[in-house]
Amino acid sequence: MSAKLANLPDGVSVERGRIEVRFDGAEDALVRLYTLAQALGNDLGRFQSLVGR
Repeated sequence: MSAKLANLPDGVSVERGRIEVRFDGAEDALVRLYTLAQALGNDLGRFQSLVGR
């Protein structure tokens, strides 16, 4: 999966001190959380600079 913080799906956002995931149902929540986890792993340097180390 090539998810990055710059291309998270609608309803998923990351900013200093806050991660927000909006969803519609259990399956949608799982997909969005999985995508977020992949993006954080694929874009760790940007995540660290965005939220602090």
